Amino acid sequence: MSAAQSPLWTSEEAARATGGTVTRAWSAQGVSIDTRTLSNGDLFVALSGGNRDGHAFVAGALAKGAAAALVSDRKSTRLNSSHVSESRMPSSA
Repeated sequence: MSAAQSPLWTSEEAARATGGTVTRAWSAQGVSIDTRTLSNGDLFVALSGGNRDGHAFVAGALAKGAAAALVSDRKSTRLNSSHVSESRMPSSA
């Protein structure tokens, strides 16, 4: 992130928006729900759905350069993450 470019999200903003908790401070330039398209510095959102659970990809997203992960699974909060109570996709998605 360049000095002139402000972050899309910060840990404080994400915590306020979701009512969640933060394990450490972070800032993100983008958002991704798929590690295959994740860019360095993105916030990875771990969605749980009928076919896949994004929490299984949190470690890989962080290894790939995600700034943090937005999770609902408390086991993931030991990583650089923000915890929210729920991150399920609507059943119609």
